[in-house]
Amino acid sequence: MSRLVKEGSVRLHVPDVDKPEQGRAEGFYNPAMAENRDISVACLAAFPGKVRKVCDALTATGVRAIRYKKEVGGDVWACDVNENAIKRAARNARLNKVKINLVAEDANAFLNENGFDFVDIDPYGSPIFFVQAAGRSLGRAGYLAVTATDTAALNGVYPQVAERRYGVRSVSCSYSKELGTRILVTAVMRLLMQQDKAFQPLLCFQVRHYIRIFGAVVRSVKKCDSLLEQIKLIEAFDDSYAVSKCTDYKNRKTTGPVYLGPLQDKKFCRLVLKELTKRRLSGQKIVKLAGDELAEPFYYDTHFLSKKYKKPLVGLDKILGSLSKRHKASRTVFCPTAVKTDAGLKNVLAVMK
Repeated sequence: MSRLVKEGSVRLHVPDVDKPEQGRAEGFYNPAMAENRDISVACLAAFPGKVRKVCDALTATGVRAIRYKKEVGGDVWACDVNENAIKRAARNARLNKVKINLVAEDANAFLNENGFDFVDIDPYGSPIFFVQAAGRSLGRAGYLAVTATDTAALNGVYPQVAERRYGVRSVSCSYSKELGTRILVTAVMRLLMQQDKAFQPLLCFQVRHYIRIFGAVVRSVKKCDSLLEQIKLIEAFDDSYAVSKCTDYKNRKTTGPVYLGPLQDKKFCRLVLKELTKRRLSGQKIVKLAGDELAEPFYYDTHFLSKKYKKPLVGLDKILGSLSKRHKASRTVFCPTAVKTDAGLKNVLAVMK
C-alpha cells in the first residue's frame, strides 16, 4: 500500500505505514527529514565549482535523488541494495518526469567502481561503513554529505559503541551534541586521511535525532597534516573542556583525540542561506545559526550552568551583550540555551546574575 505525499517541488509514492521504519522493506521514507533534504538541496546548489555527477548512495524512495535532479540538476545517480526500493524510486522518478540513473546494488560496491563530484550518505543508523568507499569515488576533489542517526552512541549514552564505531569514546556532558558531532567529523576525517584526502567541514549541525555534516574533500597530504594538528585529546568535564596532555584512557574524563577546528564555513553558510531563502525552503534558522556561531570549540549551556551553580536564569541576549563587551560571543546551532565564547567558564558564570 502507498500514499502520495508532496515534498519540495516533487510528489512521491511512499509506504502507507504508521511509523517510517515499518516501510523499510519497500523503501524507507521519513517526513521528519524533509528539512534535512531542503538544506541538502540548497547545499548542492551552493557548492563552489562545477558539480556535474551526484550520487544518492542509499536512496530508498528516491526522494533525495529526485529532488536533486528536479530542483538543482546534473547527472544524478540513485543506489540501493533493496530492489523494492529501486522499483519505488523508478516509479517516483516517472511521476515527476525526471531522468535519474537507478542502480540496485550494494552502496560500497557501487561507490568503489564509480566516480562522482558529490556523494550523499544518509543511512538508517551509522554512516561510517560507507565513508571509505565514498572517499574513493570522489577522486582528487569533491563534496561529501553524511547523516548519522545513532546519536545515542555519539552523544555519550553508549560510549563504548561510539568508540567501537568511530574510534573515540563519547562523553555525556552539557555540550554532548557538539562533542558527538565532532566525533563523527573526526572519524570521517581519519578514514579519508588513509587515502591522503582531507575532509574540510563546510556546514555541521545536530537537530532532533540526527547529525548532518557537509564538507569538501581534496587529495592533499599538506591539508591532511594541517587537520591532524587540530585533532587533540581533551578533558571533557560536565560543564567545560580543556585540551589534555594526559594519555591515560583510564581517566574517564579524557577522551579523543577529537577535531577542535572550525565546523562551519561562514561564506558557504551564507550561500546556502541565500539558496534556502530564494527557494522558500525550511532550515533557514539552522543555517543562519551555524554561519553566525564562533569557531570556538564547544558551548556553555546556560540552563545547565544555572542549575549546577545555582545561578538565576538570565536571558541569552543579556548574557551575550555582557560577554561581548570584552570577549567574542555568539549563539550556537547546537543548543538554543547556550553561548559560544572565548571568555571561559568563570566569565560566563560572572555575567549570570
